[in-house]
Amino acid sequence: GGGEVHVVMGNEAADLDSIVAAVAVMARLRGLEVKASAVVNVPRADLRLRPEVGYLFGKIGLNEADLNFIDELPEGFLANDSTKLHLVDHNLLADDQQQFGRNVVEIIDHHRDESAYPTARRVLATVGSCSTLVAEEFLSDEAGKAYLSSDLGLRTLLLSAILVDTSNLGSTTGRTTARDIDAAGFLSDGFPSNFSKVLYDELQKESKDQDGFSTDELLRKDYKEWVINDARVGISAVGMPFKRWIEKEARFDDDVAEYFTSKNLDVLLVMTSFKDEGQLQREMYVVGSDELTEFLIKRMNDEPNGMFVLEPLVVGDRRHENMFAQLNLKASRKLVQPCIADILNSKI
Repeated sequence: GGGEVHVVMGNEAADLDSIVAAVAVMARLRGLEVKASAVVNVPRADLRLRPEVGYLFGKIGLNEADLNFIDELPEGFLANDSTKLHLVDHNLLADDQQQFGRNVVEIIDHHRDESAYPTARRVLATVGSCSTLVAEEFLSDEAGKAYLSSDLGLRTLLLSAILVDTSNLGSTTGRTTARDIDAAGFLSDGFPSNFSKVLYDELQKESKDQDGFSTDELLRKDYKEWVINDARVGISAVGMPFKRWIEKEARFDDDVAEYFTSKNLDVLLVMTSFKDEGQLQREMYVVGSDELTEFLIKRMNDEPNGMFVLEPLVVGDRRHENMFAQLNLKASRKLVQPCIADILNSKI
C-alpha cells in the first residue's frame, strides 16, 4: 500500500555480506518501484570497526551517510504495521528484536533455518555468501539481469561480499559452492581478468589491520548473541591470534571479563581465524562459569562429527584456561553455533 515502507536488514554482526546484501536488496526493491531502505544492524559509531566497508564504499562512490543504522531509527519504527521487514544474512531476529517478527515478509539467507516467520517468502540455501543468493534474485528475471549488468557499483559490492566470504572462491574453508562461483562469474563479467584477485587482496588488507582496536572493540566488531535453553550465548569472531592480542593488550583477561559481564552472558566464545605463513588457523576461547564451560568443553570434545578438534593452547609463558587451537579449519561460527545450540539444548 501507499504507506508501506520496506526495510532490508542484515544481521547484528553487520559484516560486509550483511551490509552489501541489504543495500542490494533495497536496490532490487526500488527497481520494482517499491519504497525501500536498508538498515545496518549496529550503531553508526561501530562502522569504523569495519574499515573494509568504508574502503569499498569509497571505491564505488557510495556515501556512508546514505545508510541507516539501527540506533538512528525512529522509536517504534520497526514495530509499525506499515513496516515490512526483509531479513538478509539471518533468518531469526536477534533476541532484543524478536517483537518485530510479525513484520517479516521475506528472508534471504545462508545459515541453518530456524523455521521462524512461516508466512515470509523464504530463499534459504547453504551457499558461501548471502550475496550469492541476492545476485541470483537479480538474475532470475530479464529486468533484474539488465539492471545488474548496467550497475557496475552494485556488481562490485556483491562480488566483494562473495569473495570475502569464500576466501576468493577458495576450497580450503569448505564454504565455496558452485552457485557462489557462478554468481561471481556473472558479476565479474567484463571486468579485467585480475580484478577479483586485486579486489579481494585490497579488502583483506583493509580488514586485517586491527592493531588499533581495543579488546572491547575486537570483541564487539563481529559479534552475535543467542538465548539457547535459557543461556545467553555470545560468539565473537576475531581476525587476530590470541598470542598477538595478549602481547598487545596487557589487560586482556580483565577486558574480556568486563565485556562478558557487560553483555550479561552465560557463555562467551571468542573464535579467532587468521593466516599463518599462508595457512588458515583457528583458535577458540571459552569464557563462563566453571560448571558451564566444563560441560561445554567436554561435550565439544565428544561431538561425533569432528566439528571440534581442540588442543590446549599455550600463549606466551602461561596456559590460558579454556583456550584452544581449533584444528578443524572449516569450523566457522556459522557451523559452530548450531552445534553449540544442540549441546546446550540437550542440557537438562
